[in-house]
Amino acid sequence: GDYVKDDDEEEDGGAGEEGLHGKVTEQGERTKKVIVMLQKCFAQEPEKSRPSASKAGASGEAIAPKPLEFHKIIKGSAGEKPSKHTAAVAFFELLGLQAKGMVHLEQSEAFGKISIGQTPLLLKAKV
Repeated sequence: GDYVKDDDEEEDGGAGEEGLHGKVTEQGERTKKVIVMLQKCFAQEPEKSRPSASKAGASGEAIAPKPLEFHKIIKGSAGEKPSKHTAAVAFFELLGLQAKGMVHLEQSEAFGKISIGQTPLLLKAKV
């Protein structure tokens, strides 16, 4: 995981609005870091099994990568378990990004794994 470490204690974590030409405006530095980290993680994820070209949709839309797992992306570079503070900050940022339509969060049961799906807004966000 590439998430923000505990020593990143700045209070400016608010979510901004999607501005003209897909540029994210009024984002806190922590939110920008989360957006960049998610974009990198989704770019590295293998895509869902692609249908052959003849079976592809007529719209020509790209197939989205499979969802990320929250617990995997917040681990440190050495795979260590994140602190409760880091996990809470990461989850708060994800809730803000979901409110802005940049990610889709899903949890099938209470205290279950949280999956993070990307949206076109996340793909085109420039920070």
